[in-house]
Amino acid sequence: MISIKKADSLPTLITNIYISIMLLFFPLFAGFSGYSNITFSKFMFFIICTAAWLIALVIACIVEKEPLPPFALHQWAAVAFAFVCILSFILSPYKKESLIGASRYDGLVTHLIYVLIFLGVSFFGKARAYHFIALSLSVFVCSIVAVFQLFNINIFSLFPNDLSFYDWGIKYSSAFLGTIGNTNVLSAFFCLALPTLFVLPIVSERRLYRLGIIAMLPAVFVLIRARVAGGFVGLIACALVAIPLVLTDIKRLRRALFTAAPLLISASLALAFRPEYSSPDFAFSFRFDVLPLLALCAAAALIIIGIIIGKVKGITP
Repeated sequence: MISIKKADSLPTLITNIYISIMLLFFPLFAGFSGYSNITFSKFMFFIICTAAWLIALVIACIVEKEPLPPFALHQWAAVAFAFVCILSFILSPYKKESLIGASRYDGLVTHLIYVLIFLGVSFFGKARAYHFIALSLSVFVCSIVAVFQLFNINIFSLFPNDLSFYDWGIKYSSAFLGTIGNTNVLSAFFCLALPTLFVLPIVSERRLYRLGIIAMLPAVFVLIRARVAGGFVGLIACALVAIPLVLTDIKRLRRALFTAAPLLISASLALAFRPEYSSPDFAFSFRFDVLPLLALCAAAALIIIGIIIGKVKGITP
């Protein structure tokens, strides 16, 4: 059972619960009509949960008589962004469409809510281990659902009318996977989640963070099979920025190798995976272009074995 720190004030506790709900349940909630109405379902979930949190937060601040601390520069920047959004709405000739945001619900109302979330979380939110657990669980479950769909199993009946992932571009336009929906949005979710799950086991000695590796295994497989170029570009850019900041000593390098080795294997399986469209079965066909990645996996495994042997013999690199 996860215990709440006694130092947390009521506004902080309420905010941390809201963060946990958005990390765990929002990515997994697909509504009750599958992909045919998933955008509206997630938007309503987002609005209801955020409104409940904001009301509870205001009440908690009044009860505890906790005033807002002075605004920092990043918070003033968020307020300035809100004013720009309002000004853009006033000057727009498409007020009816831009208030809510047509089919994607990304209009003025949503942007102002984003600003309120940013301010509320920056004032009262505190990073906790259970936030990591919530994110790991949502990534894992979403990825497992997508893996089933890649094997042509329509779990939770998310695809309507006997459609599947492999019908996109033929019977419908956009590709859908997992509990997020559109594969572009799914890859964006992974670009935010995977760096967090990957880095924490490297920079921290807490064994809890190693659970993120389990969540990343199916996520890497799904990200590659979804074939969204933006996802690869985002992760590569993140890696280029993070590597010199994270891998600062040999201990972190060792943890990075332990974390990366199983993910490389998952990536190799994803590249080798080939669906057989002529039958409902699937087959793995290993190709020449997978060999370099397999060689990298083998090299990582050998390095890890060498580190383990050196540690057992008392040799410190």
